[in-house]
Amino acid sequence: MTTFRDDADREWAIKLNIGTVERVRKAPGSQFNLYDTASLVTPTGANADDPAERKPLAEALASDLPLFWELLWCLCEPQATARQVTPEQFGEAMAGRCLLAARNAFRDEWSDFFRQIGRSDCAAVLLKQRTYETKALAVLEMKLADPRLKEIDQEVERALEITAETQLINALNSGRGKLRELSESSQANSG
Repeated sequence: MTTFRDDADREWAIKLNIGTVERVRKAPGSQFNLYDTASLVTPTGANADDPAERKPLAEALASDLPLFWELLWCLCEPQATARQVTPEQFGEAMAGRCLLAARNAFRDEWSDFFRQIGRSDCAAVLLKQRTYETKALAVLEMKLADPRLKEIDQEVERALEITAETQLINALNSGRGKLRELSESSQANSG
């Protein structure tokens, strides 16, 4: 069992066992088969009718926070019901850091679940995924710290300023032209 805390300082437990996995799998509208990291799900905003848009569950949960929140609610709903916490209240208490802590707690519990049922292959997939995400984040942070990025930012800002100034000048010139046409037209009509 793993736990996380929400912004209201409530502790929530994630405990995966056969009963929980079955309850989540059979929940109305659920697409979560926690027996298989590669089971296909439809990510948030994807076309459910297009098989090409479906992703493996582990991948989708790592990159799609709304989809993960949906799963998290399925996992925590019995606790929430006992505490008289609505889905809206649960969501409002899930600040970004809370949701990420919950995702880490879930992944740890999911890995443990796979080890307990003799599916070390699935636990290994989750471990590799986390390793790759950590490495990717480190590379991204390194790139964002690159001093050349500041130069690029300054170039983009200069280009935006020039573009905005050009658009303003063009709009003013267009407006002057229309005023001139209107003035000439009214002079011709009055004469």
